[in-house]
This record gives sequence, structure tokens and C-alpha cells, in this order.
Amino acid sequence: MTVIFCCLFFISHAQLVNIESQRIQVDSIRFVLKSDLLFDCSNNNGDYLSQFTANLATQIKSKDLKRIYMFIGSYNTERSKDQDFQNSYFLHLRYNQKITKVFRFEAFIQDQYNALLTINNRQLIGAGLRLKFISTPTVKAYFWKRIHV
Repeated sequence: MTVIFCCLFFISHAQLVNIESQRIQVDSIRFVLKSDLLFDCSNNNGDYLSQFTANLATQIKSKDLKRIYMFIGSYNTERSKDQDFQNSYFLHLRYNQKITKVFRFEAFIQDQYNALLTINNRQLIGAGLRLKFISTPTVKAYFWKRIHV
């Protein structure tokens, strides 16, 4: 058991953003767009705090519903007169191609920056196969093996 755990530990990769939670789950809608924009500025006796946040998530499906293009983007900054409390962005583009009822091909490209977490331009590119091993009306579960650089 210890050997299996050690093997899984060394072949696993850290994940900073859970893309599975960001997927837009709709069956037959071909275009989905979610976005929000926030700007807030407060002044307390000359000490100001400003915040700007923008988020965008969109999904486009082909006419035959076999190809899905997904884009997620966000930008966040929080500043006072003398200090940045938050400065970050996240961009993710994903392609999904249905091969059979149980197999899908996926490819993605991602760029991320977060000054607070000291992530300086984290860039990923990857591709792999997804295997659907549970498919019920309420639950869908996939196993995904990817190769990334």
C-alpha cells in the first residue's frame, strides 16, 4: 500500500485552479456567456482603497454538439495609496472533442499571474483523453490522463 501511495504522490501534479468546477454544464445550448464586473473605491480621511474585478466565462458548442470551446478569464486588483493587496489574472482556453460515447479528447492552454501567491507567469499547455466511467441523469464522472508542458 505504501508503494502505491508513493508512486501516486510522485506522478501527481499540483492544481491551483479546479477547472472541473468552472465547466458550464448544459446539454443542448450552443452558446453560454457569464460575466461580472466590479469597481469599488472608498475614501476614509484621505486613505483610499480601490478594487477592480472582472470575470468572463464562455462556452461555444459546434452545431453537432461534438466540439466544445471554453474560455475563462479573470482579473483582480485591490490597491491602497501605498500598497497592492491583490494583483492577479487568470486565462484558460480549452477544446473538447467527443470521439465516442465514453472517450473525449481535450487540449488546453493556460496563463496565470498572482502577486499575492508569488505566481509569476505560470503557463501550462496540455492535452489528453477523458474516459467517462459513470453516466447517469444526475452524475457524470470522468477519468482524465493528460500530458502537459
